[in-house]
Amino acid sequence: MEVVNVSSEGDRMLGKLQKVTVREVWKDEEKDFNPWLEKEGLQLLAQELGLQNVSVKRREVNVGSFYVDLLAQVEDIPEQTKLMIIEAQLEKTDHKHLGQLLTYAANLDAAYVVWIVENTREEHREAIEWLNTIAESSDKDVGFFLVKIELWKINDSLPAPKFTVVVSPNYWTKNIKKSSKDELGEKASIGLSFLTNFYEYIKDSMPVSPPNPSTPMYYSIPSGTSKAQTRVGVSVSARYVRVGIYFPSKEIFEKVKEKAKELEELFPDDELVWDSMPKYKGAVVDVFKKDIDFNNKDLWNNIFEWIEEKVKKFQKFIKQNKSMF
Repeated sequence: MEVVNVSSEGDRMLGKLQKVTVREVWKDEEKDFNPWLEKEGLQLLAQELGLQNVSVKRREVNVGSFYVDLLAQVEDIPEQTKLMIIEAQLEKTDHKHLGQLLTYAANLDAAYVVWIVENTREEHREAIEWLNTIAESSDKDVGFFLVKIELWKINDSLPAPKFTVVVSPNYWTKNIKKSSKDELGEKASIGLSFLTNFYEYIKDSMPVSPPNPSTPMYYSIPSGTSKAQTRVGVSVSARYVRVGIYFPSKEIFEKVKEKAKELEELFPDDELVWDSMPKYKGAVVDVFKKDIDFNNKDLWNNIFEWIEEKVKKFQKFIKQNKSMF
């Protein structure tokens, strides 16, 4: 009888996962890590936090004699823009950075405070949990996140970053799960249910997070840049679904309009609707599917197929015009 060496065969098929010290790649937070976070890492971080429509506002923001590593904004819907403070410490947590974080939060009135570290001291983890408990019992709209950054590679591959949330606000898990009609209202509940089912439909083919219950009528899909975000909108009362690009910057929106013909060629059967949204900071371009009966769930998969097709076309345009963003 022939004996097959399973472990030998397995060794040829599988690579070895190895952890890389973050300082091997990012020697300095200010010169190396923060520029990477601004250009590439912010969307990875946002996905781990369960947030959508996160974009960079400024780097190295002055607060007295200190400087915030990164100031971002979270714009789940155009009417609600909230500030996010991000402080990086590529080592074990210390009192100095915790004190700076509190100083930034107090002076900038941010809604999200994120501390990115390589390793966490137990007393600092408990301090962040305590801050979230205090914030929840006050009238302040603020939540503190403690996030671990790691680098991993397989054999001789390039290192890949991984964010892991160590501490999040006390209300966070509740909000992510919240979806009942009593809490959201009937139409918002239908909208959230529709987008949650769309997430289940698309999650195996795209890197997406579940929809946010706090914005049950909008759903953002990562597009590789914070300057042009693919977004799905639902209106149960007006019976339509809209798919398009949300631009946090009107300047980029105007640049894209100059390439309207190129975008229109990707949508020969649809009308592109360009909206500069004068009252708000951002702007959008969308296509619409109208006269939808959201109560007929048997039709949902057909609509999901339509949405996915449009999303891929918008993302193709963004990829083809990467230099613009």
